[in-house]
Amino acid sequence: MRFQLRQAIGNALLPLLFILFMLLILPRTNVTSFDPDEGLNLMKAVLYSEGFSLYRETWSDQPPIFTIVLSTWLDIFGRSVYAARVLVLLFSAVLLWSFYQIIKYFRGYSAAISGSLILIFLSNLYLKLSISVMIGLPSLALAFVSMYILIWYSKSNKNARKVCLFSSALIMSISFQIKLTSVLLVPSIITWIIYCRANSIKLKKEVFISILSDLFIWFFSLVSTYFILGFSLKSLNYEQLWQSHKVDSNTIINLDVLWKVFNDHRVLTALMIVGLITILIEKYWEAIIPLIWFVIAIIFLTKHSPIWFHHYIFIFIPMAWIASYSMAGIVAFYQRKNWKRHFQNLHIKVIFLPVISILLLFYGVFKIPSLIPKIDENKQQVIAIEILKQHKKSNQWVFVDEPIIAFNANLLVPPELAVMSAKRFASGQIDFHDIPLILARYQPDQILLSRFVGKALNNDSFKSYLKENYSKNILPIEGKNKIGFKHYLSKN
Repeated sequence: MRFQLRQAIGNALLPLLFILFMLLILPRTNVTSFDPDEGLNLMKAVLYSEGFSLYRETWSDQPPIFTIVLSTWLDIFGRSVYAARVLVLLFSAVLLWSFYQIIKYFRGYSAAISGSLILIFLSNLYLKLSISVMIGLPSLALAFVSMYILIWYSKSNKNARKVCLFSSALIMSISFQIKLTSVLLVPSIITWIIYCRANSIKLKKEVFISILSDLFIWFFSLVSTYFILGFSLKSLNYEQLWQSHKVDSNTIINLDVLWKVFNDHRVLTALMIVGLITILIEKYWEAIIPLIWFVIAIIFLTKHSPIWFHHYIFIFIPMAWIASYSMAGIVAFYQRKNWKRHFQNLHIKVIFLPVISILLLFYGVFKIPSLIPKIDENKQQVIAIEILKQHKKSNQWVFVDEPIIAFNANLLVPPELAVMSAKRFASGQIDFHDIPLILARYQPDQILLSRFVGKALNNDSFKSYLKENYSKNILPIEGKNKIGFKHYLSKN
């Protein structure tokens, strides 16, 4: 009993320390927005709480589950950016815990701790995404839980394996209903199932039948639960969820993306290379699981257009996973009975990789303070929020092309305009020519343009509507502080 309690505390320690670190060390309230997507997600959640349905009333190009969860969370803990970031932080802790457990299952505690710390600090991105109100990391967190369940699958008997397969598929389908890009993990899960069955059955015929049976169970459970959730949540909206993502495809392989990954993260890249060499030398064949993910991530990043900063997490996670094998190599070296003799005799071939791994890890630890992101307050957004508050009237509606500004001012944007994204404009799902008809229905008291000022004021239809119904607010601080947004007040 005591052993189980100590084990449970040990398993929970890393994510708990991570949460504490994020809450105490990183700035909590002196940043307005990490990314425009934060405002889109926050505004959709608030509108959902106010009774506006997704897809039918509130335009959305993403699946609904995160919006529903965030809406409920904000209703309980208050409508603040800080509360929303705590929710994402909890998802991040779940991802980190699952990541740690998976590596520990294959290569032990040392590799798991090493891989987790490499992911947190050497990716130079994970910390920022852990407190950004965006859907990619929560989706990945559930995908990792789905993968973690396969640990139990590999240990279970026939009936229990079926339960594990169904549970894994169910959680993965929920992940898909947050963001569909977690589909990038599916080949790795397939590989895990094949690897597990191939190593547990001796007869080739039985292996083939068992693999096909288990893959069928997993795929059937995944597809059926995904569509059941889709019909229940009314999220199978072709126009908003699919057509809005159809922009000009990138037919050229963008190798600059890989250069940015490998050159800007040299310690992580070096540790991954050492991990790859260790895998080959020690024959850690289960490493095919993260290796397949790594290859798919490369294809995704080089072919996808455009690439946003949050896309890089798809390659950093498998890189950190592979890099954890560098620590596994160190442990394997020191577990040898004659490791001291190798050092004394300077057997370079034997001691080279462990020494290089240790030096890289120490260098990585030394670099950690400089890798923690510096997050500064967006002064433009702070000023814009205060201006909206100053001119706030009984009408709750405003039109803001960065919805996080309206969210912080405790105001709403029209549901059809909750998602004012570059992707929506690029796919032709909306244009400023369409916006006057929407504004005429809601008659917002204020209009504040910041992100798409040029696009808005270059559209004759929108400019005419603005001139007829609104007057520009001449801000006394505009010249001094070089205000980049435009503010308009209703003439009515």
